[in-house]
Amino acid sequence: MKFENTIGDGIILYSIVMFLIGFLFLTMGTFIGSVLKNSEKASLYGNLCFLAVFILSMTYDMLEHGGFIKIFAPLKYFSPRDILNGDLDIKYLVFILGLSFILLFRTFIVFKKKDLT
Repeated sequence: MKFENTIGDGIILYSIVMFLIGFLFLTMGTFIGSVLKNSEKASLYGNLCFLAVFILSMTYDMLEHGGFIKIFAPLKYFSPRDILNGDLDIKYLVFILGLSFILLFRTFIVFKKKDLT
């Protein structure tokens, strides 16, 4: 999606996009915490997921034709250069929102069934 923007609009849009990526990792961590029997390990596994995604993002940067890796690297969905140029890939935005809400919904379902004693 192409839009007309100024530098301030681009910075605000990039902040919103980074918030959504952070929300994706938050929902991923809460889902992992609700699935595990020992929920104290959820932050460890959430951080490991972020580390794996970060390594995939760096691998994507090193490869010339690493297009298939971009699917598993949400940190590369939106580059600051593209957003400041007015290019926003709407399919990644919909993917992040959809996955976040699916994980959040599943977290509530699993957490409701979990015995907290």
